[in-house]
Amino acid sequence: MIVYNNATGTTLTAGNRSSTATPVTPGYYYFFNPNGNANAAVQPGVWRPLGGGDPRFNVTTNETTTNTQINGAQVYAKKGTFTVSGSSTAPTSYAPAPITVAASATAGIYRVTVYRAGTGSVFANGVYSYDITNGNLITGSPSMSVVYPAGTYDYVVEYTK
Repeated sequence: MIVYNNATGTTLTAGNRSSTATPVTPGYYYFFNPNGNANAAVQPGVWRPLGGGDPRFNVTTNETTTNTQINGAQVYAKKGTFTVSGSSTAPTSYAPAPITVAASATAGIYRVTVYRAGTGSVFANGVYSYDITNGNLITGSPSMSVVYPAGTYDYVVEYTK
């Protein structure tokens, strides 16, 4: 059964009378009852939001699983920061460390986004490649790379493995 809930309230999540109430908001829900039980003491089923859970994810300095796949391969993400001098394409330092991708024949870089947190400024959002022997990002030759103004920048690397 699918229903549209037009109010804010709660629903039971564990499928029995002693369940914890979970907040619900307007939207479509379906009734999940894999055992077909009608007795509330025997976990009869629960209402779940249609379309799954929250599609957002919080990228951290640890490997984060995203909600994206490419050709069936899961996309992961990590974030970090780098500092540049303003006169070279090479960063002077990384925090906590340079992001690398595990070297394997199936791994690949999906996207690198360079931004400044809290400013709304995105400086680059493009596809990069990497050195399969050590996992280091390849940003292009010096004639194609960017010399950023001196300062510290945030970046997120999205990749498959």
